[in-house]
Amino acid sequence: MKAKRFVMTKELYLKFPRTLREALVNGIVSFHGVCVEVAFSPIPVLFRVVQRDGGDLTPINESDFMSYAELGKQIKGVSGDSIDRYSCSMYLNKDELSRALHLPRKKKYIIVGDVNNTNGVIHRSQNSSHVDVWLYDGSNIQHQFRFEGDSK
Repeated sequence: MKAKRFVMTKELYLKFPRTLREALVNGIVSFHGVCVEVAFSPIPVLFRVVQRDGGDLTPINESDFMSYAELGKQIKGVSGDSIDRYSCSMYLNKDELSRALHLPRKKKYIIVGDVNNTNGVIHRSQNSSHVDVWLYDGSNIQHQFRFEGDSK
């Protein structure tokens, strides 16, 4: 399914967490040139990696979905003013996620869940199963995910 280009508005900006919202409003980043899907069909299976120290399997929480920008981190090879720093990275294919992040690794766990258009907006990579998700503030997406291997 080919996504329609969507023009971001300040009204939509207000739905994002403060870090992204301020960067958009202040012109630090933009969605210019990014084919963003706003009204998309639910994606029933997406994979993401979370970190837990010392085997501590703390329940999945909101902080597991924070962007690099929200965490104050850089992405290797990505400029600080890139909209990619503000997204939550996920994959449609678990094997591709494992290869991309060199899994298995100590303290890294795969979680699986679903995403729909009430959670935020997305961009699907043309070259891989990677999906950028720009979550809306208060999306509570953590309730839609579980650790891989756990039954729902």
